[in-house]
Amino acid sequence: MSDMSTVSAMFEEIKQLLKKINTRESEQETTQYSSANSLDKAGLTELQEAINRSGEKIVSGMEELKQSLRTEKRKVEHRISIDIKSSWVFLTMTGLVMLLIIALSFSYK
Repeated sequence: MSDMSTVSAMFEEIKQLLKKINTRESEQETTQYSSANSLDKAGLTELQEAINRSGEKIVSGMEELKQSLRTEKRKVEHRISIDIKSSWVFLTMTGLVMLLIIALSFSYK
C-alpha cells in the first residue's frame, strides 16, 4: 500500500511542476504572442496527459499485483544445513563416529 501512495505522491509532484510550467508559459504568451510558445504549450499538455495515463497504468498494475499476491498460495521450504567448519558440528560428528566405532568393537567381541 505504501508503494502505491509513494508512486501517486510522485506523480502529484510532477503534475504540480507541470502546472507551474504551464502558468509560466501562459505568462510568457501574454507578453509575447508567437506560434512557437503555443506549440510548446500543446506539447506540455500532451506530456501531462501521457504522464497521467502512465500513472493510472502503474497504479492499476500495482493493484493487480497486490491481488495476485493475496490469492497466490506460497510454498514454504525449510532447509537444514550442516556446516563442517563449525567447531560444535565438528566435535559432535567426531564424537558420534567414535561412539559408533566403540559400539561396533564391543558388539564384535
